[in-house]
Amino acid sequence: MLVKMLHNVTSWDENTHRYTLSHDYARIDTEISELAKVGSIRASATSLLPPSIPSNIYKDIGFLLNADTVVIRCVYTEGVSSTRIDRTGDEIIWHPTKKEYCNRDMALTTYHGSFRVSPILGHLKQVDSLETLLNHLVNQYDKDKTQLDHNEVVINYKTQSIVAILAAKNRLFDVFSGSENKLIQTEASHLQTMLKDSLELDLPILVYDCNTGTLALYNRELTGLSESISR
Repeated sequence: MLVKMLHNVTSWDENTHRYTLSHDYARIDTEISELAKVGSIRASATSLLPPSIPSNIYKDIGFLLNADTVVIRCVYTEGVSSTRIDRTGDEIIWHPTKKEYCNRDMALTTYHGSFRVSPILGHLKQVDSLETLLNHLVNQYDKDKTQLDHNEVVINYKTQSIVAILAAKNRLFDVFSGSENKLIQTEASHLQTMLKDSLELDLPILVYDCNTGTLALYNRELTGLSESISR
């Protein structure tokens, strides 16, 4: 499975030097808007989740994607800061209000699916397939026995490839308490409602434990987690 992480429930406050609740849903709104208008996201940065291996996914909430139904563009063992660009090489964004692609000056542009990555990292960290990446991650964990940093897989994906909403648990060991883990799962319920209203997707919420590398189904009526899911 691949993950597309979109939102952090908390953000670092430079004034108080504490993590505080974030209500900035701009990244989620942009992703849903592009999916609703275009029907797909091209050159999207995702990560491969290796089964039962602790991994630090880089945000709290996002999508779980079926790797068999996406178009794999490039695969990297580490994050390579991929950026979508137009034919002139300018970085592009999707503007959720205009519902068009724009450059950083907010001028309308045309996007054909191109992207660039960090030239040094992109050359050193690229591998030929998801299978090669998975073998690399397994070998790395067997050697170090420490939580893995996120890798980067650039893909094209359609709405139909989203199989669940993913909520992270224990992502920041020194910060997240049980109540903050619960907050992440509650915020995931908000995304669940947004997807149902905007894209007519009725998706389950899965909780990924970064400490164990395992997935479990979220059940808000019970204790927050029900049965574990083997992968």
